[in-house]
Amino acid sequence: MRERDGKLVSESVVSDFDVVLPSLAIHMNRAANENFAPNMQTELPLLALGEASLPLGEAAAYDLFAVPDEAPAVCGLNGEFICSPRLDNLTGVYACIHAVADENCRGACIAACLDSEEIGSHTRQGAAADFLKATLTRIFAARQEGEVERLNMLSSSLLLSVDNAHSVHPNHPELCDPSNRAVMGGGVTVKFHAGGAYTTNAVTAAAVRKLFASAGVKHQTFFNRTDMRSGSTLGALSLLQVSVPSVDLGIAQLAMHAAVETAAISDVEELKKGISAVFRGEVRMSETGAEVAI
Repeated sequence: MRERDGKLVSESVVSDFDVVLPSLAIHMNRAANENFAPNMQTELPLLALGEASLPLGEAAAYDLFAVPDEAPAVCGLNGEFICSPRLDNLTGVYACIHAVADENCRGACIAACLDSEEIGSHTRQGAAADFLKATLTRIFAARQEGEVERLNMLSSSLLLSVDNAHSVHPNHPELCDPSNRAVMGGGVTVKFHAGGAYTTNAVTAAAVRKLFASAGVKHQTFFNRTDMRSGSTLGALSLLQVSVPSVDLGIAQLAMHAAVETAAISDVEELKKGISAVFRGEVRMSETGAEVAI
């Protein structure tokens, strides 16, 4: 934050230097290959020799973020994989923005890109806050529609909770459900969870699968192992603020949350095509079924 003309103005600044987080040599930590667990308080970046201060100039306040600096890479014998930080869930953001920009969208097509999921979604811009609800309320107010019309439209709409899934790991296949497992290159993954961590049910899954089939979108099914805890998605949190029939989907990937997440490039294209198919279609949900027009 900087002060300009008597006002506090927010701006983003990217440093012109890199830092490194050097690990302790294995000679001094013989158990490193047995249980790697960096301490978030004491494992700090190597910034400079001697005393140093960040070049913040006249900043009144700041938020400091350290992020991986390596460029994404295409990998694999046939160039079929993309490796990069934050594939979960910038692939979803990319596909949603691409779809909402499609001039053939039917009805009110909205892409909500929310932040802070990996720290609980409880910031102002997170899914647990009322950002989405407040934005929709303003849209309905601008259309001069009342509360009853708003609730009726939401209950008959379809929400896609777009978040990546875990691909079966070739080195650890035992960690996935034996029958309903996702694979890289298998297309868009429709996600189910017996405990309700994912929002998909039979009605919403059938609706989205029909739209996918009409557009030739490759898709597959993922069930989380019932004896393993799953990650969270924004769909379940968003429903606390905005109640909409919902389906959880994404692409299957490896190494989620690592510095080198890995996914199939073909799946990214299928996700783009799949979300565009939903936005171009016409879906009217009900408690007992759905009307889907292609």
